[in-house]
Amino acid sequence: MAKRTYHQRQKYWRRVEFSTLAILILTLGFLLYVLLT
Repeated sequence: MAKRTYHQRQKYWRRVEFSTLAILILTLGFLLYVLLT
């Protein structure tokens, strides 16, 4: 039971990490777009 909860938490953190990474990439892309145009 405890192992399952730990696994769920790991899965949740991976999702959070992915969304943070996506936001960073989008922000960087937007900044580059603004600078180039």
